[in-house]
Amino acid sequence: MRARYFLAGLIILGYLATLAVSSWHLAEWYSLSKGSLPGWLSFALAVTLEANAFILSLLSNSILRASRWAHFGALAALFLVWMGNLRSMFRGAPDLPLWEVAASSAFVPIGTYVMAKVMGELLFVPEKALEVVAVPLEAANPQAKEEEELLSTLSVPRTLRELQSLLPHRREQLPSLLARLERRGLVVAERGYWRAANGVVFANYGENTT
Repeated sequence: MRARYFLAGLIILGYLATLAVSSWHLAEWYSLSKGSLPGWLSFALAVTLEANAFILSLLSNSILRASRWAHFGALAALFLVWMGNLRSMFRGAPDLPLWEVAASSAFVPIGTYVMAKVMGELLFVPEKALEVVAVPLEAANPQAKEEEELLSTLSVPRTLRELQSLLPHRREQLPSLLARLERRGLVVAERGYWRAANGVVFANYGENTT
């Protein structure tokens, strides 16, 4: 646990460094349209947008994983930050090719979105989820065969339509079967996709799972 917090601290330091550099570029972009408003307003707007992008990115990969608002809100805020930085950097070096300036401004999505995503996984994914647990399906319930068939299909995230296509003989059973497995914590639904719960290995009852 201490290692988690130490690494989270390093991520925060990295983000603050990114914030300091990016905010000045973004403030220059905002300053073009501030008119007679105070000069500090441009910098305040830049820091606010940067912080919103980071917070929404963190939430969309932690306690609000299934929230479309958090996910797309983070992407929208990040796009505005990146566009402002790109335009500011391009005006500073107009002779450079646009693709080169775009590549140099890639620190924005890395420093804001990606770092927040990593931090969300680091702090909010339970340690138990990283452990491998063998679940004897036949011992758990009498519908073990159909559950095992479904869970083996969910080794990668799939939509309900994909599951119905892959398991046509279970088409009518799938909604209730997924709901039952979700109540038992064996599958999770995120943004329209179903997947097996993290760190769970499903094995036939009576087999040697070691």
